[in-house]
Amino acid sequence: MDLSLILALRNGADIRHVVAELYQRHGNRVIAYLLSRTGNRNDADDFAQQTWIKVAKALPGFVGKHFTSWLITIAKNTMISEFRKRAVRSAVNGDWVESIADVPEIDESNESMERFRMCLKKLENDKPDFYVVVKMRLVGKKHDEIASELSIPAKTSMSRFDRSKAHLKTCMESE
Repeated sequence: MDLSLILALRNGADIRHVVAELYQRHGNRVIAYLLSRTGNRNDADDFAQQTWIKVAKALPGFVGKHFTSWLITIAKNTMISEFRKRAVRSAVNGDWVESIADVPEIDESNESMERFRMCLKKLENDKPDFYVVVKMRLVGKKHDEIASELSIPAKTSMSRFDRSKAHLKTCMESE
């Protein structure tokens, strides 16, 4: 049924009509998925809106057989991407002080953001085990979840994260 709509799009159907019909069929499913992952209706609504914008842009190139899986994958990737952006933005704005512990003089400028990214890249190169923990924290995982996924004790996850904060602080203060 969804594939027939996509085929109609390729044969000249109006994209707005096709996306509207797919939204009618799958809109609640996308919201339910995002709400189950975020626990926040406002975030779920925001991510769903971004998902449907991405779907509208990518739909003409869809080549799979499983539209729903493709759609939920876009929703998932949209959510993860937005959480990562928020975490980095918070760090740059100084709101992440509790997590990155007193990283000095971070502001919203592109220079500070670029410096922070460079420091994260340096952490990835110098201490990949630490970087993995930071990366998982950036997407909102708790230390017990990280520990389980990495097969390490939760205290090791916490220790690596704390040491990462020190590494990032030193990097941000240099030069």
